[in-house]
Amino acid sequence: MSVVQRSLPHRLLQPPAWLLLQLLLLGLGLVSVAWNLVSLPLLVLLPRETGRRIGRLAISRAYGGFWAVAGAVGMLRMEARALDAFADEPGLIVVANHPSLLDALMLVSRLPRSACVMKASLVRNPLLGPGA
Repeated sequence: MSVVQRSLPHRLLQPPAWLLLQLLLLGLGLVSVAWNLVSLPLLVLLPRETGRRIGRLAISRAYGGFWAVAGAVGMLRMEARALDAFADEPGLIVVANHPSLLDALMLVSRLPRSACVMKASLVRNPLLGPGA
């Protein structure tokens, strides 16, 4: 006697992609708010250069975590290790064309010493401003 197991197609078991993207972006926003709560006191307590080094590293790791989770849940497949060769390069300018602002997150996750040049209105944004 054999048992035939029937299962739903794999795509029906996955939540809709847009819902998953919204959850990922919500998580990114919550991490940003949490970092803002940590970074504001550090702004006052740490010397400027130490704070800058810690801030850039923390933001780079957080964005790297975002991309790792997005890859683990199947939302994307990204190969950006080629940027690692530039991680310690002084005076390098890398320009993102920002079709969705996620390209900047990818660049910062791979280039931890990077600094972003952005519009003044983004610096006033409550989610992006304090961390920036």
